[in-house]
Amino acid sequence: MINKSRHKTSSSLALVLSVCFGSWSGAQADDVRNDALAPLPLVLDDYKAFVHKLAAEVNGNEAAMATKLRNLGFSCIPVTKSTAFACVRFGCQKRIIGRGSLLQWTVNRSDVILGEPGFDGVAINYLWAARCIPMNDIEEAQQRFLSGSSPIE
Repeated sequence: MINKSRHKTSSSLALVLSVCFGSWSGAQADDVRNDALAPLPLVLDDYKAFVHKLAAEVNGNEAAMATKLRNLGFSCIPVTKSTAFACVRFGCQKRIIGRGSLLQWTVNRSDVILGEPGFDGVAINYLWAARCIPMNDIEEAQQRFLSGSSPIE
C-alpha cells in the first residue's frame, strides 16, 4: 500500500513538473512583451538600425520623425528650436515570477552619426531594477521621463 501511494505521489509530482516546464518553455519561446503596440527590437544594434531606417524615411526631418514615432506609441518633446529632440516609449517584459521588467526605447537627435547629423536610439531592459508600468499609466510616465522626472513614482 505504501509503494502504491509513493508511486501515485511521484506520478503527480512528475505531472506538475511537466506542466510547469511546459509553461516556462512556452513563455520563453513566445514574444514576452505585453505591449499592445507594435513590438520594437530590444537588441541595441537592431534598434539602432530601426531608428536609422526611420530617419532615412523622413530624410532627417524632426517633425516627420516625431509623427512616425508617435504612431508607434512614443511620446515626444514638442519640436521647437529651443529644445532638443527626444522621444521615449515604455513597455513591459513579462516574467514568470514577479511583476515583469520595464522596457524603454528612446530616440534622440544626435549631432554626429557617421559624420552627419541624424537620430540615435537606445533600447533598455531594466530586468529586475524597475517593474512594469501599468498600461493606463504609460503615457503619463513617458511625459514625466521627457520632463526630466522619474517615470516611476
